[in-house]
Amino acid sequence: MEFCCNVALLGHPNSGKTTLMNRLSGTKCRTGNWFGVTLMKNEKKCEEIKFIDLPGTDYFPRGTSYETGHVEYEIVHDLLKSDDVDLYISVVDATNIKHDLMFTMELMMRKANVLIVITKADIAKRHGITIKHDTLATLLGCDAFVVSATSNSSITELKKYLCKCATIICTAKKNNHQVMPYFNNVWNVLLPSIIKHQFQDNEDKAKSIINELKHAKTTAKKEVSGLISVFSLFELLQNSTTYNYVDYSIVRYIKQFTENIFSCYTSFINEIYDKTVIVEKSRTLINYIDELSFKLIFTLPIFALLISGILFLSALSSSFISPILLDLVNALFTYPATLAISGVLPDALLILVYRSLSLGLNIIISFIPPVCTLYACLFTLEETGYMSRLSLLMNRTLSRIGLPGNAIIPLILSFGCNVPSIHTTLSISNKKSRIIAIMMIPFMSCNGRFIVFTTIGLYFFRSYTFLKIFELYALGIFVGILTAIILCKILKPQPDTIILRLSQYTLPSFAIVSQKTWDFSKSFILSITKSIFISLIIFYTFSSFSLKEYKIVTSNYLSDSILAEMGRKISFITQHIGVHPDDWQINVALIAGIISKEVIITTARTLYTLEDNANEQELLLLQNKQKWMLQKYEQIFNRYFENNTEISIHEEVLKTNFDNSQNVFAFMVFVLLYFPCISVFAMIKSQIGLKWAILSFLWSTSIGYILAWIFTLI
Repeated sequence: MEFCCNVALLGHPNSGKTTLMNRLSGTKCRTGNWFGVTLMKNEKKCEEIKFIDLPGTDYFPRGTSYETGHVEYEIVHDLLKSDDVDLYISVVDATNIKHDLMFTMELMMRKANVLIVITKADIAKRHGITIKHDTLATLLGCDAFVVSATSNSSITELKKYLCKCATIICTAKKNNHQVMPYFNNVWNVLLPSIIKHQFQDNEDKAKSIINELKHAKTTAKKEVSGLISVFSLFELLQNSTTYNYVDYSIVRYIKQFTENIFSCYTSFINEIYDKTVIVEKSRTLINYIDELSFKLIFTLPIFALLISGILFLSALSSSFISPILLDLVNALFTYPATLAISGVLPDALLILVYRSLSLGLNIIISFIPPVCTLYACLFTLEETGYMSRLSLLMNRTLSRIGLPGNAIIPLILSFGCNVPSIHTTLSISNKKSRIIAIMMIPFMSCNGRFIVFTTIGLYFFRSYTFLKIFELYALGIFVGILTAIILCKILKPQPDTIILRLSQYTLPSFAIVSQKTWDFSKSFILSITKSIFISLIIFYTFSSFSLKEYKIVTSNYLSDSILAEMGRKISFITQHIGVHPDDWQINVALIAGIISKEVIITTARTLYTLEDNANEQELLLLQNKQKWMLQKYEQIFNRYFENNTEISIHEEVLKTNFDNSQNVFAFMVFVLLYFPCISVFAMIKSQIGLKWAILSFLWSTSIGYILAWIFTLI
């Protein structure tokens, strides 16, 4: 039988638990400089150690009524009750050490084998905070380590220590022994220190209480199997009438201690803090910026400026970097690959493969710069510590629409992708408030819609693309707020008490931002790659068949295909939102957008390209492959050195089919607001039920259609 040492990481939100686990175990769990990043239990086995990363809680879970509905408290409380953990790591934020030690002391009084790991030591040093961890370990009676993001040696030292503990614990398990090296330290060091601090003016009484408690523990140990923690003894003595050997004054002391536990801990921690922490007070530019950002008059302008800056950079990357990247991929891969396979494939299949390869790759590659830029900006903002402040700053504003301040985080994250942001609403404990937040999220423009806006916007609005995208984002936020106001009137959510702790402002780590940008962008690109190529296969297939006399037959013309028929059937609806009555291709693209919003561009490009069934370039590919290759490279050269303004097929068709820029904007408004993608629908159903998912679909599509129709009339 294989034995392992279970190591649990506990602490307050945003204390660095997940970052520490990632560095100890080599995992890549998501981290962030704000509370609520980890909402579920993460596990990773590494040799003899199984690390368990738990959600952060603002205080030690006790199973109270307040904790019901708070998923993070329930997870931590269940694990603490199970007694499956061999070693508890209490993660302490060096910049909030006084606050975090409260959790550590409670853990030590209730559980054995506690190790203190002080994180963010590098940030504390920049703020003039020095921690004497050896003194802290001596005063609390357990080992303590200091780690930082800039020091690999501290992590290596901690790993060696954990491996040593794991070997001892696994050996004890094999021999059916219990190893609790810190258990006696709690009784011999921590508890006596707390009692002596309480009775500083009466040493004899302090010694009497300490001796009585140790005597009670020794007696109880004979009658109770297993080890007894301080609080388990306290509960035993208060709830039982069988222990006549205990003086009543001790029971009275225990009752007073448990009733005033907060003040007892606070007073003792203040003494420890004075002995172990040195603070060099100094005001920096960040302090002044922090004070400025907390003034209500600056809150919304700063937030709007940051969001508009992110959108501007993303649009800029799409217009400048995407074309360069596309040409590189075509020159280095697409054209040589097409030439290589042209000798082994028949002409009809060669054209099909070329179209699929060229179109599919070009669409995917064009998504990379804006998606990476958007994620990089969001993660940079996240790493600075601005998110936690924004929750506090927006608390009063959001409370007017039935939301707590921490609801702003899933709303901001939804600009990246709606699906994970809906899952992040688990941090909102009030069910009605959570419903409101989830119903708002589909109106926040995600990466998929952003791609549609930048692609279409660059065709029609050119240098004004950024302004139009900003207007669309603002409109989405407005409709989301309108939805929240309506639901707030109907549901009437009760105000929920939230505990917010502010993380220190930090300079974002380039390595962390780069890694997270890479991970999330890769995940997004891989997910859309599958949907793009599936949609290409489906639409190439359906474009090859038509319905005649209720029979499926081969179609030689795209305009006679099943796809074209589907597009024409809904043209009487879409013609009121800016779409030309004969533009069945864009109607099919809207239907495909139900799968995923970025598929709208894929479908439109595919169908517009297929409509031009045998263009000159493809005929040249069949007739003279070398000449086709040279012409393609010449086109790339001319774009950069001959001031060439070549217009693509789909761009030309789009410009022809939309009457004016008003209709284009109306169409973009409908894309912004209509039915969220299948993944979002499924996530809403799983989180708050099918009826809310259906309501979201009906409400978003209706309001999208109405607003798009209004914009065509303006």
